[in-house]
Amino acid sequence: MNKIQIKKKAIILFIEIGVALVIAGLLGVRAYENSPTRRANAALELGNQYLSELNYKEAITAFREAIAIDPSNEAWKRIEDAYYQWGSSYVEASAFEDGIKVFEDARQEVTSEQIGKAERSAYLEWAKQYYTSAEFEQAVAILDQCPEDLQDDQYYTILQEYVSRLEYQREGEEDVVWTDPVLEVLIKDAIGVESDADVKIKDLDYIQTMFLWGDKKCSINRGMQNEPAEHITVRGAHWENDVATLEYFWKEGEYKDTERGMVSNINSLIYFRNLVSLEIIANSISDVSALRQMQLDYCCLWNNLITDLSPIDSVPNTEQTMCFNQEQGVEIGDIITGDISQIKNNVSHLDLDKR
Repeated sequence: MNKIQIKKKAIILFIEIGVALVIAGLLGVRAYENSPTRRANAALELGNQYLSELNYKEAITAFREAIAIDPSNEAWKRIEDAYYQWGSSYVEASAFEDGIKVFEDARQEVTSEQIGKAERSAYLEWAKQYYTSAEFEQAVAILDQCPEDLQDDQYYTILQEYVSRLEYQREGEEDVVWTDPVLEVLIKDAIGVESDADVKIKDLDYIQTMFLWGDKKCSINRGMQNEPAEHITVRGAHWENDVATLEYFWKEGEYKDTERGMVSNINSLIYFRNLVSLEIIANSISDVSALRQMQLDYCCLWNNLITDLSPIDSVPNTEQTMCFNQEQGVEIGDIITGDISQIKNNVSHLDLDKR
């Protein structure tokens, strides 16, 4: 064999070795790409991407896939982080029930002290919202829902405090928490209490009816218990060409009120435990959800700024006043669009005494 032949064989052998190495490399790359570790890491990266976009549900799905491929993958920790961030986002937005549901689901899937603390904290924060508005019964009910395995010393201390305040409130010894300064002044003046004096819940138990006209006049137990029934008229209108135009909100004697009152929050009325009849005319109330906590037989809230009238549905005897309750945000000079059958002559009114 001459030198040329030897050289050719060497070149061929070198090429064959090179090809074999390339093929082996390609096979190795493919094997790595198809390996459990590579696929698990890809799912982990996808989950991290979803998590950075606050797409918690998809992030958790991707992390689960990573764990299913490789149980040793660090996606276990990332699932915990995703659940924690997801639940916390609800709690921060005061959507406590949604946040607690996320934490409950998380504790079914992962063992995490962080998740447990977050769920307990959500219950405490939820209850605190009711506690700060003196709705102690609701606050205690929420704390009672907290799972036993999450109840620690802090939980028991807070629960005990809330229960004590609830019992104190039920006895009527709790001070009224006034939520509207204008309403506070009106009521204190009507019941003969100094403006800076505290009022206990039990001190309001004698009150059965309350009438507010704007923010200038409040009448307690009107027409009851020998209390005189003032001659107050409301919804005064000018009648011309079959059109009723609002002229004044309410009238007493010669006085006609054409300015909307500034009472805007009626949450304090939940302390009037025996109140059965309520009438608030021409004020600035927008939220009447407190009515759901009251036991009223009658309610008329003509011409406030109420956007959701559904709480009035809980009052049984409001059919006769529904047209007035629906008439909200009416200003002087507006055409009255509700039931005007009781408006007559040139300047007429709805007389509360004759209702």
